[in-house]
Amino acid sequence: MTAPKPCLGVMPPQLDQCLTFGVAPRNTDLRGGNHASEDMDDVDNNLAKELNKLSFEERENILHEIHGVAEITKETPEFVSRCVEKLLEAVDRLPQRRRVALDRAIFLKPSMKEKDIRFKLMFLRAHNHDPDKAAWCLAKYFEDKLELFGEDKLVKKITLDDLSEEDMEEWHKGVSTVLPCRDRSGRPISFVDCTKMDFSHYDDRMLRCSWYHIMSMLEDEATQLKGVSTIMCCIGQLNKAAPFHKVQKIMRRDGRVLSNMPLRANSSHFCYDNPSMVPIVSTIRLAFGKKFGLYHRTHYGSDVEVQYMLQSYGITCPLAEKSIHGRDTFIELHQRHTERRLFKDRQEMEQMLQESEATGIIPYPSPNDVLVGRGVPYQNFSGNRRLNDLIESKFLNDYNATAMDKFEKTCLYLDVIKTVKETLGGRFLGRTPEGWTVVTETAARKKVNSAFRSRLAKKSKETKMSLSSYVKKSNIQMDTAEYAV
Repeated sequence: MTAPKPCLGVMPPQLDQCLTFGVAPRNTDLRGGNHASEDMDDVDNNLAKELNKLSFEERENILHEIHGVAEITKETPEFVSRCVEKLLEAVDRLPQRRRVALDRAIFLKPSMKEKDIRFKLMFLRAHNHDPDKAAWCLAKYFEDKLELFGEDKLVKKITLDDLSEEDMEEWHKGVSTVLPCRDRSGRPISFVDCTKMDFSHYDDRMLRCSWYHIMSMLEDEATQLKGVSTIMCCIGQLNKAAPFHKVQKIMRRDGRVLSNMPLRANSSHFCYDNPSMVPIVSTIRLAFGKKFGLYHRTHYGSDVEVQYMLQSYGITCPLAEKSIHGRDTFIELHQRHTERRLFKDRQEMEQMLQESEATGIIPYPSPNDVLVGRGVPYQNFSGNRRLNDLIESKFLNDYNATAMDKFEKTCLYLDVIKTVKETLGGRFLGRTPEGWTVVTETAARKKVNSAFRSRLAKKSKETKMSLSSYVKKSNIQMDTAEYAV
């Protein structure tokens, strides 16, 4: 079979309106006239221009990466230390507007600044130890994570237990999983079944599942060094219909987010058997950036033909062939993979809690903890806001700074501390260079006292503003009445 030419096409109106993603209407020209034909050529021309900019050695390295025969950089302790130091310098050079999420992450997890070398190495390895590219990717990574998961999970390792019920429903569809075998060069094989994607009701659920899928693969150091072989299989009828322009928008957005992750996707294969997939192929190649396009290969044909094509790239795993040919096998693999991940995630969480109890150092605060300190980073934390809401709703009316003696105030403060610990499940934490520690009862009382004062000041200010507004309104009404007379 001759593969159709990939394109980004400007779709003809009749095709864009009736295109069922995966089924092409009859008697429809996929090229869409001269405009779409020009777009087809543009994609290939852009990739050709990028290749022409590269030297012969660079092009040869790309081929070696795709086939998994590239040399791995030797990381001596001195080399790693030097790279991490340059990465920190590159982070300091980033514009402040690009460091908002990253700075917030460093505040919540203090050890990230000087320690967490393994985490920083992921970004360096993904960009061939280029500190500037790694720093930019690190900042974008936390921007996207903050948008997808919120501040409560900004520095937390995402596990399956962190996904919502809707996310888990999407996860159990089995769109993506890691096959329990590797390619010829030892890289893990990430298998994505595009026929299970529902583009008609697409939201962030699939993206969060993809995020977890990628980060779980990167726990293996060999995967960080060698990269990942990805198979995107679109052989057969797709799950739901969706207009091409909607699919294109989704692919571009997801491509932007996933390309900021510290993954070396140096061997990507898109397999399809339907000509209507041609525009989507080009959209994927462009959505993930020019680097992805250089390492991306498309395979058009039946399931048997695609299997032979993949063998030329070192993917000879029989389980991959069964996954392409029989989806039942793939579902079973995904279920076993999910069970393994749940067990491993919970085991690591228990280990982290045990280490925290033994050392007294808490890596990062939970959403219900109260952070003891001054400044905007402390005030904006969710636990501190909950403390203010608790005081304002339950305790502020019982507080009288002039009438209450010291003993009565102390008892009230202790009631607040008890409510935070027992009802909300929070702790009062202080920040250290290594992490967070539980503060003394005296420090916790001072924090509560400060919260009472700030609530009273805010209430007094609101009362004055309300009174001032009432007086101005009354004066306006009096002036209007005198003018009418």
